[in-house]
Amino acid sequence: MKKFFFFLVLLLVISPACKKGTESPGGFTDKEMVSKLQGSWKTIKGDLEEVCFEKDRNDFTYMSYLNGRPARGGTWSINNGKLKLVLSDRDELVIYEKVIFTDSIVILIKKDGEEEKYSKIIE
Repeated sequence: MKKFFFFLVLLLVISPACKKGTESPGGFTDKEMVSKLQGSWKTIKGDLEEVCFEKDRNDFTYMSYLNGRPARGGTWSINNGKLKLVLSDRDELVIYEKVIFTDSIVILIKKDGEEEKYSKIIE
């Protein structure tokens, strides 16, 4: 009986450490975050009007809009729960340390605490 109890305790301690995939603060793996982020998002808080995250096979493209016109574009990726944008117009790298999903809203937070908030556009 003692061996069984010891084994059970050991299993409970080890199993959370063996979880597959990297998770975001919201508990999503990188793959799940890619799926949830795809599509168009209307700005609630931030400088842009709309942002779009598209995935076509292995190509991940990003486009932002301001006043109904394209503003900035580039590529995007998610690694270890962080969103990375490589903007093509200035070879600028933007990293969001936290990506938080709540219902149809995503909150992107940079290392300095700057926060952007978007609502999913349902088409």
